[in-house]
Amino acid sequence: MKIETAPEYSLQTYGTVDPTGTADSTAAILGALAAAAANPSGGVVDLGPGLFKITEPLVVNSPLVSLCGAGRGATTLVPTSALDSEAVLTVQMSPFGSGDWLTSGTFAGFTIDGSATTSAVGFQYGDVVGGRVDVGAQNFRGGSGVGVHLVNKTNWTEENFIRIFAQLCDVNVKIENTGAYNSFGYNDIDIFSRVGGGLYNGQVGVQIVNTAYLYNGRFRLTGNMTGTDAVMLQSVVSGETYGGLQGEVLDIAFEVNAADSGLTPIQTTDYFLFSGHGRVDTALGADSADSSIASPETCKFDGFWNVAGASPGSGIYQTFGEVFEPGLPTSDPGVAGQHYSVAGVVHVSAG
Repeated sequence: MKIETAPEYSLQTYGTVDPTGTADSTAAILGALAAAAANPSGGVVDLGPGLFKITEPLVVNSPLVSLCGAGRGATTLVPTSALDSEAVLTVQMSPFGSGDWLTSGTFAGFTIDGSATTSAVGFQYGDVVGGRVDVGAQNFRGGSGVGVHLVNKTNWTEENFIRIFAQLCDVNVKIENTGAYNSFGYNDIDIFSRVGGGLYNGQVGVQIVNTAYLYNGRFRLTGNMTGTDAVMLQSVVSGETYGGLQGEVLDIAFEVNAADSGLTPIQTTDYFLFSGHGRVDTALGADSADSSIASPETCKFDGFWNVAGASPGSGIYQTFGEVFEPGLPTSDPGVAGQHYSVAGVVHVSAG
């Protein structure tokens, strides 16, 4: 039996390649990606190990095209300031409009380092069905820097296998809907997020915005957070029906540095629904004053949940919307920062 394999494209065939990061390797990478896109069978662009200087955006919008390195620690794309406020690598398709459903490529084995950029995006990925991602992104700062941006522009992003290691960005991972489709359903998403690192303040681990709707899949978030005014999971979603994490299998657990102030593990602007079953644990290394959930807004858990370290005392435990924390008030106590529950919704009193 003959096993068909995807064609491979070596960078050296298409231009100058400098794995030390001194000379510009952009033209070679763009040339290899264009050759793979022109082939009906697609193909794999092999980056190999090294540092690769990037001075122009890399864009993939064709099916069956993959970009792979030798590993997150072995292959690094290094964009210059020419990519300030731009996305370094964009994989954006319209999966149901051109018959290329479930023919997305693989993007894996490399890290994108934005140290030389200002307010850039490392990896933008969306409108894709059935793709595979395993990448790192780091040091995208400057006010609006984003490590990985999962975004729906013209369609939906579903049935993907996504692994992300992101650290020290203004926002490590941003999940957003900017078009008519808010679905991020049926994905398997695993994120390690390092926030602050003892070096920076006000960073966000994962931000879910503009009615982005993750459902009937798996979402895992681990990591640690340090620095003043940091947030690990931030929702800027209005309304529980059309945004949030619903029907997901969730595992959210990370360490909060007790020595820092103003840390908020989970923060919502309106009404954030965890629906399905799983675990939320922010207790490791945290003192109760800095490990509040959703302060000072609201957060609802529906389904089978074990929520530990989420509030002062023994934490919040809810099953089918019923709160199992002894002594939790059922109306606003009028004491700033104190938790209370009304109809299964956990609130933080504004005082």
